[in-house]
Amino acid sequence: MFQKIENVPLFARIDNITVFRTEHSELVSVIDEIFSKEEQHAVSSAGTTKTEAQQRASGFKEQALKNLKEAYDQFCQQIGLLNVSKEGEEIWTNAKKQYDF
Repeated sequence: MFQKIENVPLFARIDNITVFRTEHSELVSVIDEIFSKEEQHAVSSAGTTKTEAQQRASGFKEQALKNLKEAYDQFCQQIGLLNVSKEGEEIWTNAKKQYDF
């Protein structure tokens, strides 16, 4: 009834995409959590007003999350997600290096 698909490179690419997206999401969550704790710490140590430290932490958080989104978007634009040719593999590798940098 179903034909067995023998395209191992395609399955490997799908696995790579899954891992990459998972790692990206985890990184976003960690950065969000760290900066949120920093904001809370600034509030608890200075009372209820928004302190300069809290504003800085909030700004750093926003910038870090913006940078991550831009890096992810650029990565996705550079690659052909399902291009498993030799050229596609080179593009994937180079885009991944740029994202990791």
